[in-house]
Amino acid sequence: GQLTFPLGHIYGRAEEMAKLMESFERTIDSGEMDDHVVFLSGCTGVGKTMMAEQLRIPLAARSGHFISGKFDKLGQKQPLSVLFTAVDDFCKDILSGDPATMNQVRSDLQASLGGGSSGVLAELIPSLGALVGTDSSPSSPLGGMEALNRLLYAFRTLIRLLATPSHPVILFLDDLQWADSAALDLLHNIVTDLSLSSFLFVGSYRANEVEQDPDHPFHNAKEAIESAGIGTKTIRLENLSRGNINSLICDTLRLLPRYAENLSDVIYSKTGGNPMFTVQFMMSLLGERLLKYSAELRQWTWDEAAINEKEVAGNVAELLSAKMRKFDHRVQWLLTMASCFGSRFDSSLISSLDSDGNEMDMEILLDVCLSEGLLCRIAKSERFSEQYRFSHDSIQQAAYTLIPVLERTKVHLSIGRRLWERSERAGTLDNVLFVVVDQLSRGASLIIDPNEKIKFAWLCLQAGERAMLSSTFVPASLYLLQGSAMLSESDWATNYDLSLRTFVACAEAQYVIGQHDGASIALSIVFAHAKSFEDQLDCYCTLLNCLGAQGKLTEAVAKSIEILAKLGEAMPVEPTRADIMKELGAVKSMLSETSPAQILAKAEMTDKQKVAAMRLLYYLTYHAFQGHQQLLAIIVPRMIQISLKYGVTPTSAVAFGAFGAFSATFGKYEEAVGLAKISTALLDRFSDKPVYAGRVFATIYSSIYSFTEPIRPNITALEKGYIVGMANGDINAGLSCLSMKHLMQLQCGSYELGALVNEMSASIQEMGKHSGEGLMLSMTLPTYQAALNLSVEAGEDLTLLTGSAMNQGELLLRARELGQTNVASFIIFYRMWLAYLFGRYELAAEMAKQRREISKARPLRGGSYVSEILYSGLIAVLMAKRNDPGEWKEVVAESIAAFTSFSATSEANFRHKLRLLQAENSYYLCNDPDDAATAYAEAIALAGERGFINDQALASERAGIFYSEIGCSATATQNFQNAHTCYLVWGARNKADDVLHRYLN
Repeated sequence: GQLTFPLGHIYGRAEEMAKLMESFERTIDSGEMDDHVVFLSGCTGVGKTMMAEQLRIPLAARSGHFISGKFDKLGQKQPLSVLFTAVDDFCKDILSGDPATMNQVRSDLQASLGGGSSGVLAELIPSLGALVGTDSSPSSPLGGMEALNRLLYAFRTLIRLLATPSHPVILFLDDLQWADSAALDLLHNIVTDLSLSSFLFVGSYRANEVEQDPDHPFHNAKEAIESAGIGTKTIRLENLSRGNINSLICDTLRLLPRYAENLSDVIYSKTGGNPMFTVQFMMSLLGERLLKYSAELRQWTWDEAAINEKEVAGNVAELLSAKMRKFDHRVQWLLTMASCFGSRFDSSLISSLDSDGNEMDMEILLDVCLSEGLLCRIAKSERFSEQYRFSHDSIQQAAYTLIPVLERTKVHLSIGRRLWERSERAGTLDNVLFVVVDQLSRGASLIIDPNEKIKFAWLCLQAGERAMLSSTFVPASLYLLQGSAMLSESDWATNYDLSLRTFVACAEAQYVIGQHDGASIALSIVFAHAKSFEDQLDCYCTLLNCLGAQGKLTEAVAKSIEILAKLGEAMPVEPTRADIMKELGAVKSMLSETSPAQILAKAEMTDKQKVAAMRLLYYLTYHAFQGHQQLLAIIVPRMIQISLKYGVTPTSAVAFGAFGAFSATFGKYEEAVGLAKISTALLDRFSDKPVYAGRVFATIYSSIYSFTEPIRPNITALEKGYIVGMANGDINAGLSCLSMKHLMQLQCGSYELGALVNEMSASIQEMGKHSGEGLMLSMTLPTYQAALNLSVEAGEDLTLLTGSAMNQGELLLRARELGQTNVASFIIFYRMWLAYLFGRYELAAEMAKQRREISKARPLRGGSYVSEILYSGLIAVLMAKRNDPGEWKEVVAESIAAFTSFSATSEANFRHKLRLLQAENSYYLCNDPDDAATAYAEAIALAGERGFINDQALASERAGIFYSEIGCSATATQNFQNAHTCYLVWGARNKADDVLHRYLN
């Protein structure tokens, strides 16, 4: 007789299963996302996987998708293979399943997954390409960090698209204790995505391996997820009770509970109640005929005394190893070879290692393992023959322990050499490249032949570069480090190209994964051995990125300028006004002699040094924006000059857009728009347009078109810039667009503050995921806190930007220490704005003075500039009335002149603001109440007609004060009531209460 265990039935897990189903129902049925991350912990064999698999049935009843993957103790042979294989298996199921479901999923993905994203993912998930109907590769090659960012964004977008209320998704990842850092980073990005819905993540891990090591990568990743403010739950699974083990044995042997109690007690004492240990122990009893089926009695019988005396292995892996040693040596060979590849393997790989047998013999061996329950057949691979996996990771570990510890390095090396030799001869090395490099790496300490070392180093370089093209930089870094370990200093003389490419790529991969010390070591080796400055250029770019990522902005700027000087583009580190005017003058002269048509007809730049200079200047704009903004007035004109003299590159588009922003700053809006059009037209010339589009959008729609076009289309364009930037890996540009979008949303009043606060909360969390983008987060926090202060924040002083989102003093101190003038400027502006709105006019005046001072260090002025001018003017009117009028009257005149100019370019955006300024000026400074009354009425009407409800509320409030002071109390009350209503409609409940308490009570 054969033992038949109850498949799919779990014992003693009612309480744990109820907790899991609670998360399932809240997430999948109710759509709530405050309980969508569940961790199952417990020792090996306790039933974590089986418990997670129980969710398949209720999910299928809801037309959901169950996506599962399993990590491997030996590591993953291909970059991020567990997550990609999980989605690839899911796509295969869709392709081979119900045609209606397949067509629906295909339609949804084609509609929402852009060509760039689908191309990026199709490289790593072949079945996704077949499902979506694309095998295209990304159209735009990117740098390392941008490529990684693009991959993370694309994968997260894919999960968003798959998880819908009509087709919810469960993602189950097994054995997270063996997950690599790249997979953990991607997992964090997915589960902390606030845009997800109808999505449940379940992850299992071995508690004994994780909880005893506070530095374990998964331990830290789990803590990061739990501290991200999303709903998480950990369900701990212990071994089964004596009664549960008795139920399992009774169901297996088909006995009544009382008949199996003695056997159950003995087995429980041997296995400790571990379900898998129990099953394998019973299988060993069957093999030794201590447990057998009696045909005569028609029931199972056992030798209780012998079982009780039987020596038992310390754990299930030892038990399985003992069992395997009794198999035929050929079966043992198959299991040990398969175990060297991890939990999954392809039968063709094992066959290629077999010099004694044939294909039919291999099938027989596999069938034996299948019948013993040691292996499971997965599916037929597109590249290989059939794929198999070990039924449990303990089985794979047991098979691996059959290889003596001191022999394992030799075995891996032998496998790697044999696969390398056979695949090279057959022309199939590309198919098994990562597998070969993985095996050779495990045996690399035994490679002593110099020629073999060089050949292996080339193989590592090939694997590393291919992994980098797939945006998987953790394994790429490992491959390249292994390759570099095969090289000696003398190889720089005999194998220069190999050495240079290996260390250059290694430096970039180390930088991308945040290993800055490792990157510095690789960079120093290149700088010491590279034959020319040109060979060092890529490494200089990596060096600058490393310095920037570590917050060493001053060092990054100084090094950039040093390198630019070598490229023939010298410039001062701290430019004077004379330096800036000279650079601007040179550009103006060149532009005056070149028409837009001539600019657009310029040939593509071919001078390698100038192309490199443009690339460095482009990087430098980012560092300068963070803390050396005066340099922008040198960098941007220099990029224009190089483009006009040597031809254009995609970065020329960024430069023309930025120079247009300078023109807008000086009130030359027609010129600014012309430059913006040149910028977008240049982008269209290049195939890698999407790579730079986010940066161009961030500039022209926040600093140029915001002066000349209706504000709402600009907000829409910034949203598009955010999507394009993120999808193409330019996180900084994407988040810049997002930050400017929220600033405009708050200032224009067309967005209800409650909804806006929720949207901004999600954005703040998104920004927090990108550790290298602290500036964008810091620039957005004041906008968020100001919106909270106006709407829902509780506090005695709502002019302070200290609350649930930020601490004003801490953020301002940090901004000043880092030279982040934009952050400091936003804090001061919002304090000025709130102080004015809540009637703290002296404080508002002090903030206005600080704002004027700090604005001198900001050559580019974005979305807050208009509001800064408006409120500076409104404050100045009151201060000129109360205090010494000279200085303040000048500010009033400047503000009115500015808005007269603004209105000439976009009356819809600015006319009502101009009329409000003029109304205040007429009443307080010109003593002309009739003109003031007319101007107030027009400001209120225009703001209402054009949807600026915040400005309508403010104009009504100021008109109420005006009518109250001239004795028209009924009209004053009417205006205050209108202001109160408008503030409420806007969602500014705290400000509405302020109007109520100050004027209507």
